[in-house]
Amino acid sequence: MATPPVPLAGPRWARACLASLALLFPAGCQLLKEGAPEEPAGPELVTLVLTDLGVPHTNVPSPSERRALYQARCALGERVACELLKPLVLPLTWSWGKLDKAALLEACRGGQRLACLAAARTWLRSAPNARPPDQDSPDAATASEAARLGCEGGLQQACAELGGLYRLGLGVPKDRARAAALFEAACAAGAFRGCVSRGVLEVNDPDSTQELALAAPHFEKGCEGGAADGCYDLGVALLRGPDAAAQAPRAASLFEKACNAGAPDACLTLGALHAEGKGVKQDAARAASLFDKGCTGGSAEACTQLGAALVEGRGVASDGARGVGVFEKACGVGHGMACMKCGGAHAEGKAVPRSMARAAACFEKACDAGKAAGCTALGTQFRTAEGVEKDLARAASLFEKACKANHGAGCSNLGSLYDGGEGVEKDLARALALYEQGCTLGSAMGCNDLGTLYHHGTGVPQDGARAVAYYQKACDAGLARGCRNLAVKYVFGTGAPKDPARAVELYEKACETGEAGACSDLAKLLDQGKVLPADQARALVLFEKACSAGSSDACSAAGARLYNGVGVAKNAERAALLFEKACNRGDAGGCFNLGVYHAKERGRLDASRAHSLFKKSCELGNAQGCRLAGLPVPAGRK
Repeated sequence: MATPPVPLAGPRWARACLASLALLFPAGCQLLKEGAPEEPAGPELVTLVLTDLGVPHTNVPSPSERRALYQARCALGERVACELLKPLVLPLTWSWGKLDKAALLEACRGGQRLACLAAARTWLRSAPNARPPDQDSPDAATASEAARLGCEGGLQQACAELGGLYRLGLGVPKDRARAAALFEAACAAGAFRGCVSRGVLEVNDPDSTQELALAAPHFEKGCEGGAADGCYDLGVALLRGPDAAAQAPRAASLFEKACNAGAPDACLTLGALHAEGKGVKQDAARAASLFDKGCTGGSAEACTQLGAALVEGRGVASDGARGVGVFEKACGVGHGMACMKCGGAHAEGKAVPRSMARAAACFEKACDAGKAAGCTALGTQFRTAEGVEKDLARAASLFEKACKANHGAGCSNLGSLYDGGEGVEKDLARALALYEQGCTLGSAMGCNDLGTLYHHGTGVPQDGARAVAYYQKACDAGLARGCRNLAVKYVFGTGAPKDPARAVELYEKACETGEAGACSDLAKLLDQGKVLPADQARALVLFEKACSAGSSDACSAAGARLYNGVGVAKNAERAALLFEKACNRGDAGGCFNLGVYHAKERGRLDASRAHSLFKKSCELGNAQGCRLAGLPVPAGRK
């Protein structure tokens, strides 16, 4: 679009004419020339300022056209236009802090009404997802002053902003009636954001039983007048109404209209409808495209959904690196769930290379954003020294923060610190209370740990029946360790009748979900042939499965059976691979057995290798390894 020359001064009508030309409104320019009422900041500029202050509107020109207008108006001395030139990239990289709040307030007090609107909004928040200030804070009082000055100057959008402050009681007394009057006056004057705010007032009325029905007409009027968020809110109202299924197609069309007009939350919601096939055809590709559009428009939640689609390859080519990058982008503006997904991706190491340090950074942001699960995850890292330096006191503080926010895992983790006296003074009574709280809040580990206290009688009277009840809760919640512990109770009949068949069922359930100890326990029962009929071939399979799940003892046990041909054909080479796995994990028996293999199976050619393995097994506490390595047997070893 060709931009006319920018004069440094000129009559008021010429300034408005310039704005009209910049926005392709020649008719408005002609009316002003003919003596129409003067409007220092025409509605087209108001629309743009509202858009760049985070209020979506329809029929908004492109960013390059907006920059041209702001440059022109800035040259004519409009401070808000100068301020809105600052951000080179809007949406997620936009920061309210880039605006000079003090300068906008000064311009507002000097009579620039649009500066009043901008000042009111910027004094209310410093970032897109920031919470409003406290009711009686200086920032709230300043925002209300700016909104009042803009409203008194005749800018109806500022009146709508002032109504919002009366609704919330920010900088002014809370006054629903006053807020309603301001919204209605703004709406009647063509400031359709006021219509939408009037609808929001109905939705938030605690005394109303028909809030959605009362709000819908206001949203509809705002939508028809060009306020994109009116279309969005009307769609939401339809989906929350009593006939939601039948209204879903209309809601989808409203979301599409709002999305195309620049309302990112509408793109997000329409994407979710396409993902579910609700009111529209189920279309994962369309959903991903809408999440992308919403993310670009500034919706952190849309970015989170886009990131998940990219990581999982839903409706878009799988691109883990880009997906995690999108999580990080949304996390950067304080979206807690995006931070959790970012941390999880870095900790898991599938979509991107594993980095516990980066995971910790994401979990810390999630915790700061109010996600209790992020506090628990970060606390676990400080406890285990993964990606951060070990700090048990910090871990305890994070678990406590999560527990106070009713995160069950935070309570149970804090309980385990008190149980073991890690970073806090040992306190079994406190541990018991925290385990109970965690279990009640849905922490399977908390239930399991409670069961263990009652199983051993630690800090409580020994009670097998209560242990069984808590282990059952943990198992039902999907904790493999709980199933394994419950299986033990059925094997020995403590707190429950002896039931080998039930024990096998529980061991198998735990083993299938990766609990190495459950695989080993069941293998030993099958190997011994006392509680269960002997089945050494199956025992070997289970020992190998436990080995793959990380049990060094199981690697040694499986290797010994293969080496000696117990229940299967002898296979020394395969046994040696299992012994090596065990030895590399620090298992003394694995190192010793591998040494025997090298000494007996490989002969003198591998004598030095056998000697070094016997020495390593000795260092790990194997007395026989010490003897064969020619080293003193450690005290207390036979």
